Order: sequence, then structure tokens, then C-alpha cells
Amino acid sequence: MECLFALAEEIAPLLTGQWRSNRLAEQRSDIRHANQAVVNDDTQPGRQLVFQPCPDKPGRIHMRGSLRESLSRVNIILSEQLPARAVAGDINRRLLPGFRQEWREAETCRQAQEAKLELDRHQVALLRWFVLEFSLCSKRKRWTMQLLADRVIEVGLVEAISEDAVRRTLKKTPSNLGRGGSGAFPA
Repeated sequence: MECLFALAEEIAPLLTGQWRSNRLAEQRSDIRHANQAVVNDDTQPGRQLVFQPCPDKPGRIHMRGSLRESLSRVNIILSEQLPARAVAGDINRRLLPGFRQEWREAETCRQAQEAKLELDRHQVALLRWFVLEFSLCSKRKRWTMQLLADRVIEVGLVEAISEDAVRRTLKKTPSNLGRGGSGAFPA
């Protein structure tokens, strides 16, 4: 195991980019890649290469990238006997191109999910505000979910929304819109 950490430290400066050995994994057993040699990419927080002994092939090292949520599908297996320059060359040539591509795809997917969640949060907040303001200021005594959905679309808060989505959103509203005469819920 010690040779694994020494190898990681030796090859980190030889890799394409700004990589450095992470000695924390060697010292602590309560972190994600405990007892595995880890090399961090200083240009992308969270991007790492993980080295571990091959359990089914003695004398071999299994190397793969570490994504935010999982390990990369791209991996290589090399002999422990190879010099550091040869290992770094194999990593640069065989592992890094595919791993970087997989990292970009995972980051693009993560950013799209975050953008969608932010849009959903924004729409829910707008809908809550709209329903509260509109139900309190309106001349209408009773509002059905369908009427609220139609009105939300009419004023342009959302392009489309079902009455069920309005109902679910109103359930999440902290204030009680169904109390005494607000008309937000049918009697």
C-alpha cells in the first residue's frame, strides 16, 4: 500500500494539467477514498484519480477517475513494476482523455439539473405569491384549482400548469389559504 501512495506522489507532477497527490486519503479512514492513493486536479475541484491494488490481479494497480457522484467508467490496470514516467504516460494517453470527457458530460448534466431545479423553485415561489395576492385582492369569493391554473397561465407566470400542480403547490404553501373566505379552495 505504501508503494501506491509513493507512486501517486511521484506521478502527479508528470500528468497533463495541475495534479497533486492527496495525502489525506492515506492518513484518514473516514473519507470517501480511504486507503486508496488519490491525485487531485487543482483546476477542477472534486476531480480525482484513484489508485488501488487490483484484488484479483496481484502486482497490478487499478486506476480510474472519480466523479462527484460515482467512479468513472474509464479505467486502466497497470503493473506495479512500471517506472513512474511510464505510468504517467499511460494515464495521460489512455485514462485522462476519456475521463475528462466523462467529467464534462457529468458536469453538463449536473448543471442542467440544477438549472431546472432553480427554475422549478422560482415558478413555485411565483405561483405561491400569485395565488396569495390574487386570492386576497380578488372580487371573486371562490376559486377552483382550474380557475387558478387558467389565471396563472393567462398572466404569463408559466406556459402550462395543471390544476393538480396548482393543488400540490398550494399544499406546500406555509399560510392557510383555505381559511375564512379567501376563496382559494372550494367549499
